[in-house]
Amino acid sequence: MKVKYWLLLKKSWMDLKKNLIIFLPLVFIIIFTILFLSILAAELISFTAFGFTFDNIRDNLINFIAAAAAVALIDLILLLLIISIIGAMDMGLLKAVTTKKNAIVQDMWDGARKFTGIYFRINFVKMLIVVVPLLVLGVLALLGALINEVLGIVLS
Repeated sequence: MKVKYWLLLKKSWMDLKKNLIIFLPLVFIIIFTILFLSILAAELISFTAFGFTFDNIRDNLINFIAAAAAVALIDLILLLLIISIIGAMDMGLLKAVTTKKNAIVQDMWDGARKFTGIYFRINFVKMLIVVVPLLVLGVLALLGALINEVLGIVLS
């Protein structure tokens, strides 16, 4: 059996033209990116408002590290949630296109409702697989630096 790839490509292109709603999550990606960047800008402004400038970070190092760690943890969870919502929206639309050959906006919202929790757990586990070993190595390098400066440099 001979496959006519040109006809298959033409059919795929026509199906894509019928379902341009597939690109709707890109709009939400742009909106969420702008919102997340504005939150980051507000955090930087609030750090300077609370007196953390580049000149006096060394004086309040413990307070700065605690505040930065709390803000970074909140930002990381918020970013994981945004990524999960967008992925779930995509999954809902793609599921509707593959099963019904047509998608509507309600399919996107249904996908976000059904799959956000699953995506969040998967992304959280992937983040833990990367972050936990890095934190352990960082703590080891810090402990080595507290014991001896050369040992800290070697470990880092």
